[in-house]
Amino acid sequence: DENCGEWNHPASVLYPLNVVVNGVESAVDGTPEIKMALKAEAIFMRAYVTFIMAQFFGMPYDAATAGTDLCVPIIDKASTVGQNFPRKTVEQVYSYVTSQMKEALPDLQDRSEHPYRVFRTTGYAMLGKVLWMMGNYKDALPYLEEAMSALETSGCGLLDYNTITSDGEITYP
Repeated sequence: DENCGEWNHPASVLYPLNVVVNGVESAVDGTPEIKMALKAEAIFMRAYVTFIMAQFFGMPYDAATAGTDLCVPIIDKASTVGQNFPRKTVEQVYSYVTSQMKEALPDLQDRSEHPYRVFRTTGYAMLGKVLWMMGNYKDALPYLEEAMSALETSGCGLLDYNTITSDGEITYP
């Protein structure tokens, strides 16, 4: 009967993401390109939300025990019925997360004007973070380098806190 925000909020986000993943292609409006981009973003975010849940409710990734350590269920269908969501192993969850992110990455938009939307640059960074958290530094590095390179060429850039004045304004060189 307890309310656990670390579970309830991410779990509530999975339903609308699954609605998009499972239904956007049959939408009557929108170009095929826009539909693919929306589907990719929903697939990517669904994987990232699953990763966040795994951080709270699973053991840290350890290759020696990932195949037996229990983690969170993988919820990849939009359904309001059924309550059988068996827990997966840490290995199954991280394999799902990384494969979903890699599948979605090519179809993410090049850039988004909205700060809460995933686009290709943030996708590279987020996938790099997941691989890094797995201790897979060699595989994480190219994604993190690609994210940094894309930030430099996209004009988005990172906020340099040294450029913020005492009144909160940002000074640009």
